[in-house]
Amino acid sequence: MSNRKIALYIRLSVEDSKTDSLSIDNQRKVLHQYLENLPEYADCEVLEMIDNGYSGTNLERPKITELLNMVRENKIACILCKDFSRFSRNMLEMGYFFEKVFPLFGTRFISVSDRFDSNSYGDNTGGIDVTFKYLVSEYYSKDLSVKSKAARHAKMKRGEYVSTNMFYGYMLDEDRNIVIDEEAADVIRLMFKMTLEGHIPTRIQNELYKRKVLTPSEYKASKGKKHTKLPLVPALWTQTVILNKLRDERYTGTYIMGKSEVKSVGSRGVKKKDESSWYKIPDHYPAIIDRETFDKANAMIIEQRTPKSRANGHLLTEKVYCGTCGHRMAKRNNIDPVFHCRFSQGIEDFVCDRMGITASVLENIVFTVMKKQAEVVLGVADVTDISQLEKLLDKKNMFETQMEELHKEKRSLYEQYILEELTIKRYQTKKKAVDAKLVDLMSTYSAIKEKTDRLGKTAVETDTRINIANDIKNEKALSQKLVDLLVDRVLVYPNKEVEIIWKFKSFAE
Repeated sequence: MSNRKIALYIRLSVEDSKTDSLSIDNQRKVLHQYLENLPEYADCEVLEMIDNGYSGTNLERPKITELLNMVRENKIACILCKDFSRFSRNMLEMGYFFEKVFPLFGTRFISVSDRFDSNSYGDNTGGIDVTFKYLVSEYYSKDLSVKSKAARHAKMKRGEYVSTNMFYGYMLDEDRNIVIDEEAADVIRLMFKMTLEGHIPTRIQNELYKRKVLTPSEYKASKGKKHTKLPLVPALWTQTVILNKLRDERYTGTYIMGKSEVKSVGSRGVKKKDESSWYKIPDHYPAIIDRETFDKANAMIIEQRTPKSRANGHLLTEKVYCGTCGHRMAKRNNIDPVFHCRFSQGIEDFVCDRMGITASVLENIVFTVMKKQAEVVLGVADVTDISQLEKLLDKKNMFETQMEELHKEKRSLYEQYILEELTIKRYQTKKKAVDAKLVDLMSTYSAIKEKTDRLGKTAVETDTRINIANDIKNEKALSQKLVDLLVDRVLVYPNKEVEIIWKFKSFAE
């Protein structure tokens, strides 16, 4: 058993973090203390798998996914949890693993607080006690979510709910009151001042860049919030961000909450709510911009026209990006259309300012690269060993048949025990022998299955790659079919250097 590992699974959701007994340190202590009383695993490697901040209502968690993959690879001898709900609050999901997966791979499951050990139940999954605990756990999770949501919305309605991640221009004081962050507020005031003077967002962008004003994400990072995603280009505000700030009513001191909600209990996805259902309280905290200034500025904002799409365009429309700043390049319709970078428009010293490339030149570059890659693909022999794959598939089928026979034997032993044709001691001895055979078979079967899957995938990818190469060989020029099939995006750099990001990754290997 020493080649298989022991997994201590620990989960902490946002709500659980408020309960000391469910803290990560507490769960770790409980599991290690219990493991000390399992001498049969003294020589096994111990893994700690921790999902911090994830709901137990589903299995969409990174560490639980990794753990279950290791179980299927026959690498886990035993899983320990503090209680059932740490692993899952979904009874149907957990029942599937109890009844199908864990017995198949010989994985023992122990829930310390629930005093459950799958070795003590044999083929039984715990009966009514376990089922009832899961029903209670599922109800608790949903009830807790409803109550937490109701309490949060009640606070929003009263204007008491605030996020620790404050929006640009404001911060929280020691008493969690919303107060003005003067350094950032000066930037907001500058934007409104320039708008009232008649300047468009491009001019504001240029002024902020000249002053080297940190973008909102850079500003948060400078205050110690290192998790914030930083822009590709330092101190370069997007026109979209500038417009969003100019349109944000919160700068008038209006409290706004409840703009979105989670799609379902345990889900990380959110959906926007209609503005009529938002919580709004005017003059709730100090204003950076007075209402009159805000209304005048918004009346003067010139809406930028949305770029016309492929209907009026070119084969590569919406796929061409500036390699320097990372933004999509606009298409200017001339006799020969030109893709150009307008993100840094007006910032003369910026490396990608007014950088462009004609559509015909770009199309020729992309097609030339495709043709050369197709020649390489067609010039390389198929390296997939079909005969080896067929032999492995035969072995895989043979092992599956043997495992099914052993499962039938286990069921037969259980029936004999129920009919009192076998004593409990005799039944346990025979069952243990069958389980040992199953574990050995599963280990070999997993290795064979992994190899057949890999060879099968390689064979499919090779066939697809050759078919695509033949399609390119028969084309005389770049077509929409080839672009849609192969091109994810095209990056353009100064001096007309081009990088193609392929959709079909193995085509470029």
